[in-house]
Amino acid sequence: MIDLAKQFNSPPEMYPFFDFFRRVISSPGDFKELLQCYAQKQGYNLEYAHSAFPRDIDPAEEAVFEDSIRFLVAYGINNDHEVIVPYDLVYEYLRQFTVLYLNDHPHDETEITHLLEAVKKALLT
Repeated sequence: MIDLAKQFNSPPEMYPFFDFFRRVISSPGDFKELLQCYAQKQGYNLEYAHSAFPRDIDPAEEAVFEDSIRFLVAYGINNDHEVIVPYDLVYEYLRQFTVLYLNDHPHDETEITHLLEAVKKALLT
């Protein structure tokens, strides 16, 4: 399995973000679904990992990560790691993850390109 954190020279505080996407990219269906959710500014859940937009959580926490997405990965009981990543950085990495994904799934290029454009519109405009 690809180690995105290592490939992108990630600082340790970003590991939950890269681990989340490592899990998503490894499954074609998950990657497409995630892009569909992000285009609607909705979080995405996997087993032991999830991402959340401000509106997905308690309104009291909403201001903590406005214009950002929270990524949380559970590595065992009481061993959750999270990071909050601004929309522009999420999108920049999504573009790069899309290239990796399309290397293995070139037949999905048209669909993924349209979904990524919808995500860009949702996050950056």
